[in-house]
Amino acid sequence: MFKKSPKTKQFDMFSSPSGLLCEREERLYDDPSAWRNTFYRDVTSNIDEEIFKPLYTTENDGNRVGRPNVSIRILVAMIILKEGIGCSDEQLYEHCRFNLLYRRALGMVSLDEECPTIDSQAEYRGKNKQRVKGFVTNITETVPENGKPSLITDVKVKGATAADNDFFEEAVKKTEKNREFAKDKINIISGGLQGKPSRFDLNLKDDQTLEVTDKATGEIKTAIPVKPDEWKIVLENADGKKSYRYFKKEHVDKAEVRRKVESIPFEERKKRNNVEAAMFQYCFHTRNNKTRYRTLFKHGLQAIARCAWMNMRRLFWFDNELSLQIAK
Repeated sequence: MFKKSPKTKQFDMFSSPSGLLCEREERLYDDPSAWRNTFYRDVTSNIDEEIFKPLYTTENDGNRVGRPNVSIRILVAMIILKEGIGCSDEQLYEHCRFNLLYRRALGMVSLDEECPTIDSQAEYRGKNKQRVKGFVTNITETVPENGKPSLITDVKVKGATAADNDFFEEAVKKTEKNREFAKDKINIISGGLQGKPSRFDLNLKDDQTLEVTDKATGEIKTAIPVKPDEWKIVLENADGKKSYRYFKKEHVDKAEVRRKVESIPFEERKKRNNVEAAMFQYCFHTRNNKTRYRTLFKHGLQAIARCAWMNMRRLFWFDNELSLQIAK
């Protein structure tokens, strides 16, 4: 049965850790700027439990009311903490039972308050069971501008057979900034190309004449047409013998793309690296970029929790840097 947990809890001086610590330790334990108190204030206490209500039985579900659920706020906060420290379920449960700092981050300020068990998600009703062998995750984030951090605005998990364009279409529709930006057109910027750059730069003129520039010598040659969409040039080797170098339309297209990429300012090209950094952070605690979960629901829950932790860390560091700038 769904039951909301109270945001504020009654203080008990006999079961609170603060009453058992010496003055110095108590001051450190209650420090509002400490990570545990920041986490509770900005994360745990702001979790909206109402959105999880459909996952629980109600009085209208065949008169099966069942026992009240454990604190959803604490359960979700535990999952986010787990993604932050990169531990197993068992290690997390141990931390939340015996580590005062973790209990404080979850709002369990009383020593006699029981920690939810790691299998409390089993109270959820099974919905949308899927039989797939793998899952893929797509992250949508903002571009950092004017010193502000990039933040994740949407995260989606689907079966491994989902096409990339499915993710892209959903992300554009759901993200307001993307919809506004892409109202007329979308400019796709490539940050780089795979493979070693060619020795030759190819430039196809309007009259289909191919101009070939040797980057090593600076020499410019007009290629000889061989057949449609294929050309060749004559090269003189060190031994005086001649050889031919052939170029196809795909080589011309790749050269054009490379010129466009190299013409993009470095700051613009670097934005691609920020996207890769987000995926690196997302997979940081995984083994071979694979999670330990098997169902779509669990993967989705893990993805949301991990991205929430990443956003919290980015905002935390931004807030710290901003405070240092103000102090100067």
